[in-house]
Amino acid sequence: MRGARRWRTRSGSRRLTAREDEDGRVQTCTRRSAREDGASGARGRRQLQGLRPAGMQALVLLAAARGKHERMRGCSDEGRILVFLVKEGELQLIKAKETKGAVYSLKSFNGKLLAAINQKIRLYKWVQRNDRSHVLQFECAHDGHVLSLYTQTRGDFILVGDMMRSLSLLIYKHEEGKIEEVARDLNTNWMTAVEMLDDDIYIGADNCCNLFTVCKSPYGFLEAVGEYHLGDVVNRLHHGSLVMHHADSGTGQFPSVIFGTVNGAIGVIVSLPYDLYAFLEKLQSVLVNFVKGVGNLSHAQWRSFCNARRTSSARNFVDGDLIESFFSLSPSQMVEVACAMGVPPVELYKKVQELTNLH
Repeated sequence: MRGARRWRTRSGSRRLTAREDEDGRVQTCTRRSAREDGASGARGRRQLQGLRPAGMQALVLLAAARGKHERMRGCSDEGRILVFLVKEGELQLIKAKETKGAVYSLKSFNGKLLAAINQKIRLYKWVQRNDRSHVLQFECAHDGHVLSLYTQTRGDFILVGDMMRSLSLLIYKHEEGKIEEVARDLNTNWMTAVEMLDDDIYIGADNCCNLFTVCKSPYGFLEAVGEYHLGDVVNRLHHGSLVMHHADSGTGQFPSVIFGTVNGAIGVIVSLPYDLYAFLEKLQSVLVNFVKGVGNLSHAQWRSFCNARRTSSARNFVDGDLIESFFSLSPSQMVEVACAMGVPPVELYKKVQELTNLH
């Protein structure tokens, strides 16, 4: 991501971010929007997931955890997966499966159920027995995590967010009936949310208020390609948009991911084409000379990726708050910025204004 942008409004805050990979393909852009109570969708020991096997009615699955040693060990001794049948607008419990550990995440995966249970990733299939009843039958599993808290899937690939070991990418092999690791991030990040932006680029959020993106390396690990300090803990990432886009809108064709934070803020991450990203990155470098932060804090220092182990400059993000602060400049300052950018003031104004259509 080569850029992150953030807007402050009376109702809350917004952020726009953009990113590109080594081949010049833009992968993401982020923006932060208005605050709403409960909008971030706090994660706890319960997880809901819908499932509709072929030829069956819709099912809703609920996961929970319990255990008297939970506070001591950081994880539960046992949990349950509850299967409900959706019938005439009501939920009917039809199956309860005990698990040896807390179920932190449930995902519908290739017509099966993917569950993150303590340090394991387990795959179940919904099978019919001779008496015509159904049961969740274990198929395969993958171990090797400290605590697998978050999962996202795309095709046969599985992205796992670990409590301490950052991100790992797995693949499910149908013919062999097993799950294998493809690559992992070698950095130590305490994850709070994960998402797969596309087949090759993945985004994560950590407990130090950072966002970072990784891509598959030819050397068998996940390489960090973007780092940025958001200033808030993200606890949910999901593909979607905050606004309706028109077909004739230039910004309406950009893929986006919505995020929620522990403080109730909602935002969006949007993929930008490289030429637009490069333009906004240059604009950002010009605007820092005209817009001063509260207390004259350094913009570069505030947006630097920072955790308990290291601090590094933000990369592959553009700060959207700073970009939109262009509208707060005086007319003479706008002309100076446009001259530094080498574009007519009216064209620059329209280009920045067009980005507001993302929210």
